[in-house]
Amino acid sequence: MESEMVVREAMACFGLGDEAAFLGFLHEDVHWQVHVSPPLDFGGVYAGRDEVRRYFREVHKQFQACGVLWSGSISDARQTAIYGMVSQRCLSTGCQDTTPFAHWFEVEDGRILAARRFLDSASLQRLVSGRPGLRPVARNAANSAEAMGVLAGAMRQSDDDEQTDIDWLLALYGADAPPRAIRLPEVADVNIEWQSAGLGSLPTGGPFYGRQSFARHMDAARQLLGPYQLLIEGQICQGNSLALHGSLLFGNADQPHSLSWFQALTVVSGQLQRGLEILDTQALVNLMEPSGTGQAST
Repeated sequence: MESEMVVREAMACFGLGDEAAFLGFLHEDVHWQVHVSPPLDFGGVYAGRDEVRRYFREVHKQFQACGVLWSGSISDARQTAIYGMVSQRCLSTGCQDTTPFAHWFEVEDGRILAARRFLDSASLQRLVSGRPGLRPVARNAANSAEAMGVLAGAMRQSDDDEQTDIDWLLALYGADAPPRAIRLPEVADVNIEWQSAGLGSLPTGGPFYGRQSFARHMDAARQLLGPYQLLIEGQICQGNSLALHGSLLFGNADQPHSLSWFQALTVVSGQLQRGLEILDTQALVNLMEPSGTGQAST
């Protein structure tokens, strides 16, 4: 697949620190969007290569990546999503954490035309505020160059024979489907592994292992958000894996709210076995703390 090869080569250059080669894979008018909310100051849209270069230099002044753990990648002809965990340190406070992340790339004519970065924004803000993360910094995380090699080897590992399982999973997100917080635990494997952003800042954050723990997580999400709807703006199916991104809509007609949202799901033998979910968690914290301090209780 063209998108997979382009992203693989671009991220290999990025991991090796070859900024010029990485930027060469970007379309001249690339649309680069980062889904984080204030008080973090690097969210928003960066238009063109020079703006993307500026974005990375600003981020690298604040955070140092200590290692990357790739969970996987999902591709089709035009799109590739890569996701996992990144261990990083805030340079101003020295605090460290391991947080989930995802990149969503759109490729055209051998160049990255658009990209989205999904980050655990509340966890990053905790580090900036001088509060250590609650996830241990992964000791087996590879450095960036090693991690890109692992990613290259991990691509194309999905099982094409499982494609039919994705069809019914997609149906759970349809307009006529019941709320996913009710349905997903019903189709979860007894040993499901689910990673959700916001640990330490939101009651829904953290790793969850097993169907009962996952069901409690979904119940907490329903209590936190109230009635909500997922607006799917992009999807990639490959073998037994599915990646989605879009907006999570909640609140009432007088005070509606919208958050960016990413999920990667893996189905094995008709059951949801693994999942990773990332929201703009700082936006939720800001709503929980109207004073704007972003200091949610822990």
